[in-house]
Amino acid sequence: MQGLIRRAAFGATLLLAAAAAHAQLSEAQAEQLMKLSGGWSQIASMVPQMKESFDEGLAKADKDISEAVRQKAKAEAARTFTADRLRATARKTLAEGVRASYTPELLAWYQSADGRRVTQAEERAAEEDSRTDQETRTRAGVAVLQAATPERRQVLLRVVEVTRAGPATTDVVINLGVAVASSLSRLTGKAPPMSETQLRAELETQRPQMVRAFEGLALANAALVYKDLPDELVSSYVSFMAGAAGDHFNDLTNRAIEAALLEAFGAIGR
Repeated sequence: MQGLIRRAAFGATLLLAAAAAHAQLSEAQAEQLMKLSGGWSQIASMVPQMKESFDEGLAKADKDISEAVRQKAKAEAARTFTADRLRATARKTLAEGVRASYTPELLAWYQSADGRRVTQAEERAAEEDSRTDQETRTRAGVAVLQAATPERRQVLLRVVEVTRAGPATTDVVINLGVAVASSLSRLTGKAPPMSETQLRAELETQRPQMVRAFEGLALANAALVYKDLPDELVSSYVSFMAGAAGDHFNDLTNRAIEAALLEAFGAIGR
Protein backbone atom coordinates (compact mmCIF):
# COMPACT_ATOMS: atom_id res chain seq x y z
CA MET A 1 0.00 0.00 0.00
CA GLN A 2 2.78 2.40 0.90
CA GLY A 3 4.41 1.71 -2.47
CA LEU A 4 1.12 2.38 -4.23
CA ILE A 5 0.68 5.64 -2.34
CA ARG A 6 4.21 6.76 -3.16
CA ARG A 7 3.73 5.90 -6.85
CA ALA A 8 0.38 7.71 -6.90
CA ALA A 9 1.90 10.76 -5.21
CA PHE A 10 4.81 10.72 -7.65
CA GLY A 11 2.39 10.45 -10.58
CA ALA A 12 0.34 13.35 -9.26
CA THR A 13 3.50 15.44 -8.95
CA LEU A 14 4.39 14.72 -12.58
CA LEU A 15 0.88 15.62 -13.73
CA LEU A 16 0.95 18.88 -11.80
CA ALA A 17 4.36 19.73 -13.22
CA ALA A 18 3.13 19.04 -16.74
CA ALA A 19 0.04 21.16 -16.15
CA ALA A 20 2.19 24.02 -14.89
CA ALA A 21 4.46 23.77 -17.93
CA HIS A 22 1.44 24.08 -20.22
CA ALA A 23 -0.38 26.71 -18.17
CA GLN A 24 -1.66 29.68 -20.09
CA LEU A 25 -0.15 33.11 -19.75
CA SER A 26 -2.30 36.05 -18.79
CA GLU A 27 -3.05 38.45 -21.63
CA ALA A 28 -0.91 41.03 -19.83
CA GLN A 29 2.06 38.64 -19.92
CA ALA A 30 1.41 37.85 -23.58
CA GLU A 31 1.29 41.58 -24.36
CA GLN A 32 4.58 42.10 -22.55
CA LEU A 33 6.21 39.44 -24.73
CA MET A 34 4.69 40.96 -27.87
CA LYS A 35 6.13 44.35 -26.97
CA LEU A 36 9.55 43.01 -26.00
CA SER A 37 9.83 40.89 -29.15
CA GLY A 38 8.70 43.70 -31.45
CA GLY A 39 5.47 42.00 -32.48
CA TRP A 40 3.33 44.76 -31.01
CA SER A 41 4.78 47.49 -33.23
CA GLN A 42 5.23 45.21 -36.23
CA ILE A 43 1.52 44.38 -36.27
CA ALA A 44 0.69 48.10 -36.38
CA SER A 45 2.99 48.53 -39.39
CA MET A 46 1.01 45.86 -41.27
CA VAL A 47 -2.27 47.80 -41.25
CA PRO A 48 -1.59 50.22 -44.16
CA GLN A 49 -0.28 47.33 -46.29
CA MET A 50 -3.35 45.23 -45.55
CA LYS A 51 -5.73 47.99 -46.59
CA GLU A 52 -3.79 48.67 -49.77
CA SER A 53 -3.50 44.99 -50.67
CA PHE A 54 -7.19 44.41 -50.07
CA ASP A 55 -8.16 47.31 -52.32
CA GLU A 56 -5.84 46.05 -55.06
CA GLY A 57 -7.18 42.52 -54.69
CA LEU A 58 -10.74 43.75 -54.99
CA ALA A 59 -9.94 45.61 -58.21
CA LYS A 60 -8.22 42.58 -59.73
CA ALA A 61 -10.98 40.21 -58.69
CA ASP A 62 -13.71 42.19 -60.42
CA LYS A 63 -12.82 45.01 -62.81
CA ASP A 64 -16.50 45.92 -63.19
CA ILE A 65 -17.07 46.41 -59.51
CA SER A 66 -19.48 49.24 -58.72
CA GLU A 67 -18.41 52.34 -56.87
CA ALA A 68 -20.92 51.53 -54.12
CA VAL A 69 -19.30 48.14 -53.50
CA ARG A 70 -15.83 49.67 -53.61
CA GLN A 71 -16.79 52.23 -50.97
CA LYS A 72 -18.36 49.49 -48.85
CA ALA A 73 -15.13 47.52 -49.14
CA LYS A 74 -13.06 50.49 -48.01
CA ALA A 75 -15.39 51.02 -45.05
CA GLU A 76 -15.11 47.34 -44.11
CA ALA A 77 -11.32 47.47 -44.38
CA ALA A 78 -11.24 50.53 -42.14
CA ARG A 79 -13.45 48.73 -39.62
CA THR A 80 -11.58 45.43 -39.48
CA PHE A 81 -7.97 46.29 -40.33
CA THR A 82 -7.00 48.11 -37.16
CA ALA A 83 -3.94 47.66 -34.98
CA ASP A 84 -6.10 47.20 -31.88
CA ARG A 85 -8.11 44.39 -33.45
CA LEU A 86 -5.09 42.56 -34.87
CA ARG A 87 -3.17 42.91 -31.61
CA ALA A 88 -6.08 41.60 -29.56
CA THR A 89 -6.37 38.43 -31.63
CA ALA A 90 -2.60 37.86 -31.66
CA ARG A 91 -2.37 38.49 -27.91
CA LYS A 92 -5.14 35.97 -27.19
CA THR A 93 -3.43 33.34 -29.37
CA LEU A 94 -0.13 33.84 -27.56
CA ALA A 95 -1.74 33.84 -24.13
CA GLU A 96 -3.41 30.51 -24.88
CA GLY A 97 -0.36 28.93 -26.48
CA VAL A 98 2.89 30.06 -24.86
CA ARG A 99 4.14 27.58 -22.28
CA ALA A 100 4.59 29.31 -18.95
CA SER A 101 7.75 27.28 -18.32
CA TYR A 102 9.44 29.00 -21.27
CA THR A 103 8.59 32.51 -20.10
CA PRO A 104 11.74 33.10 -17.98
CA GLU A 105 14.02 32.16 -20.88
CA LEU A 106 12.03 34.28 -23.33
CA LEU A 107 12.14 37.28 -21.01
CA ALA A 108 15.84 36.78 -20.37
CA TRP A 109 16.60 36.99 -24.10
CA TYR A 110 14.26 39.83 -25.03
CA GLN A 111 15.29 41.93 -22.03
CA SER A 112 19.00 41.37 -22.64
CA ALA A 113 21.16 43.91 -24.46
CA ASP A 114 21.51 41.56 -27.46
CA GLY A 115 17.80 40.81 -27.56
CA ARG A 116 16.91 44.50 -27.46
CA ARG A 117 19.31 45.28 -30.32
CA VAL A 118 17.77 42.57 -32.50
CA THR A 119 14.23 43.70 -31.71
CA GLN A 120 15.10 47.34 -32.42
CA ALA A 121 16.53 46.36 -35.80
CA GLU A 122 13.35 44.44 -36.63
CA GLU A 123 11.12 47.31 -35.50
CA ARG A 124 13.05 49.81 -37.63
CA ALA A 125 12.70 47.48 -40.61
CA ALA A 126 8.96 47.09 -40.02
CA GLU A 127 8.59 50.87 -39.94
CA GLU A 128 10.48 51.13 -43.21
CA ASP A 129 8.28 48.40 -44.70
CA SER A 130 5.19 50.47 -43.94
CA ARG A 131 6.62 53.40 -45.91
CA THR A 132 8.34 51.61 -48.79
CA ASP A 133 7.03 49.20 -51.42
CA GLN A 134 8.12 45.58 -51.19
CA GLU A 135 9.98 45.57 -54.49
CA THR A 136 12.22 48.46 -53.45
CA ARG A 137 12.97 46.83 -50.10
CA THR A 138 13.74 43.49 -51.73
CA ARG A 139 16.16 45.10 -54.21
CA ALA A 140 17.91 46.82 -51.33
CA GLY A 141 18.16 43.53 -49.44
CA VAL A 142 19.55 41.71 -52.47
CA ALA A 143 22.21 44.40 -52.84
CA VAL A 144 23.25 43.96 -49.19
CA LEU A 145 23.26 40.17 -49.62
CA GLN A 146 25.44 40.31 -52.73
CA ALA A 147 28.02 42.36 -50.84
CA ALA A 148 28.02 39.99 -47.85
CA THR A 149 30.94 37.72 -47.04
CA PRO A 150 30.42 33.94 -47.31
CA GLU A 151 30.43 33.77 -43.50
CA ARG A 152 27.77 36.46 -43.23
CA ARG A 153 25.64 34.73 -45.84
CA GLN A 154 25.77 31.48 -43.86
CA VAL A 155 24.60 33.29 -40.73
CA LEU A 156 21.70 34.82 -42.65
CA LEU A 157 20.79 31.46 -44.15
CA ARG A 158 20.56 30.10 -40.60
CA VAL A 159 18.16 32.92 -39.68
CA VAL A 160 15.87 31.87 -42.54
CA GLU A 161 16.20 28.23 -41.54
CA VAL A 162 15.49 28.52 -37.81
CA THR A 163 12.57 30.91 -38.31
CA ARG A 164 11.08 28.60 -40.98
CA ALA A 165 10.30 31.72 -42.97
CA GLY A 166 9.49 29.94 -46.24
CA PRO A 167 7.02 27.32 -44.98
CA ALA A 168 5.45 29.70 -42.43
CA THR A 169 4.83 32.43 -45.00
CA THR A 170 3.44 29.87 -47.45
CA ASP A 171 0.97 28.63 -44.85
CA VAL A 172 -0.22 32.18 -44.24
CA VAL A 173 -0.54 32.98 -47.96
CA ILE A 174 -2.56 29.83 -48.70
CA ASN A 175 -4.91 30.36 -45.78
CA LEU A 176 -5.27 34.05 -46.57
CA GLY A 177 -5.93 33.26 -50.22
CA VAL A 178 -8.96 31.24 -49.20
CA ALA A 179 -10.11 33.84 -46.66
CA VAL A 180 -9.75 36.75 -49.09
CA ALA A 181 -11.75 34.93 -51.79
CA SER A 182 -14.57 34.39 -49.29
CA SER A 183 -14.53 38.00 -48.11
CA LEU A 184 -14.59 39.32 -51.68
CA SER A 185 -17.52 37.05 -52.48
CA ARG A 186 -19.44 38.40 -49.49
CA LEU A 187 -18.81 41.98 -50.58
CA THR A 188 -19.68 41.58 -54.26
CA GLY A 189 -22.50 39.11 -53.76
CA LYS A 190 -20.99 36.90 -56.46
CA ALA A 191 -20.06 33.26 -55.98
CA PRO A 192 -16.30 32.65 -56.10
CA PRO A 193 -15.01 30.91 -59.26
CA MET A 194 -13.79 27.98 -57.12
CA SER A 195 -15.07 26.38 -53.96
CA GLU A 196 -12.92 26.74 -50.86
CA THR A 197 -11.77 23.13 -51.22
CA GLN A 198 -10.86 23.60 -54.88
CA LEU A 199 -9.03 26.85 -54.25
CA ARG A 200 -7.04 25.40 -51.36
CA ALA A 201 -6.11 22.37 -53.47
CA GLU A 202 -5.01 24.64 -56.31
CA LEU A 203 -2.88 26.75 -53.99
CA GLU A 204 -1.35 23.65 -52.42
CA THR A 205 -0.02 22.56 -55.82
CA GLN A 206 2.06 25.74 -55.78
CA ARG A 207 3.46 25.16 -52.28
CA PRO A 208 6.99 24.03 -53.31
CA GLN A 209 7.46 27.06 -55.57
CA MET A 210 6.06 29.41 -52.94
CA VAL A 211 8.34 28.04 -50.22
CA ARG A 212 11.42 28.55 -52.41
CA ALA A 213 10.33 32.03 -53.41
CA PHE A 214 9.58 33.11 -49.85
CA GLU A 215 12.87 31.69 -48.60
CA GLY A 216 14.65 33.84 -51.17
CA LEU A 217 12.70 36.90 -50.12
CA ALA A 218 13.34 36.12 -46.44
CA LEU A 219 17.08 35.87 -47.08
CA ALA A 220 17.16 39.28 -48.77
CA ASN A 221 14.98 40.68 -45.99
CA ALA A 222 17.28 39.28 -43.28
CA ALA A 223 20.29 40.83 -45.01
CA LEU A 224 18.59 44.22 -44.88
CA VAL A 225 17.04 43.95 -41.42
CA TYR A 226 20.25 42.88 -39.66
CA LYS A 227 22.74 44.77 -41.84
CA ASP A 228 24.00 46.89 -38.93
CA LEU A 229 24.36 43.96 -36.51
CA PRO A 230 27.64 41.99 -36.27
CA ASP A 231 27.81 38.30 -37.18
CA GLU A 232 28.31 37.34 -33.55
CA LEU A 233 25.08 39.01 -32.47
CA VAL A 234 23.02 37.54 -35.31
CA SER A 235 24.53 34.12 -34.47
CA SER A 236 23.43 34.57 -30.85
CA TYR A 237 19.93 35.32 -32.11
CA VAL A 238 20.02 32.16 -34.23
CA SER A 239 21.08 30.11 -31.21
CA PHE A 240 18.18 31.51 -29.18
CA MET A 241 15.67 30.84 -31.96
CA ALA A 242 17.00 27.30 -32.45
CA GLY A 243 16.50 26.48 -28.77
CA ALA A 244 13.30 25.02 -27.39
CA ALA A 245 11.91 28.31 -26.00
CA GLY A 246 12.80 30.38 -29.06
CA ASP A 247 11.46 27.78 -31.48
CA HIS A 248 8.24 27.49 -29.49
CA PHE A 249 7.74 31.25 -29.39
CA ASN A 250 8.60 31.69 -33.09
CA ASP A 251 6.02 29.07 -34.04
CA LEU A 252 3.35 30.66 -31.85
CA THR A 253 4.15 34.16 -33.08
CA ASN A 254 3.65 33.01 -36.67
CA ARG A 255 0.37 31.38 -35.69
CA ALA A 256 -0.72 34.48 -33.75
CA ILE A 257 -0.11 36.80 -36.71
CA GLU A 258 -1.87 34.39 -39.04
CA ALA A 259 -4.82 34.15 -36.65
CA ALA A 260 -5.04 37.95 -36.49
CA LEU A 261 -5.05 38.26 -40.29
CA LEU A 262 -7.59 35.49 -40.78
CA GLU A 263 -9.90 36.93 -38.12
CA ALA A 264 -9.78 40.36 -39.78
CA PHE A 265 -10.44 39.06 -43.29
CA GLY A 266 -13.08 36.70 -41.96
CA ALA A 267 -14.97 39.67 -40.49
CA ILE A 268 -15.19 41.45 -43.85
CA GLY A 269 -18.79 41.71 -45.02
CA ARG A 270 -20.26 40.07 -41.93
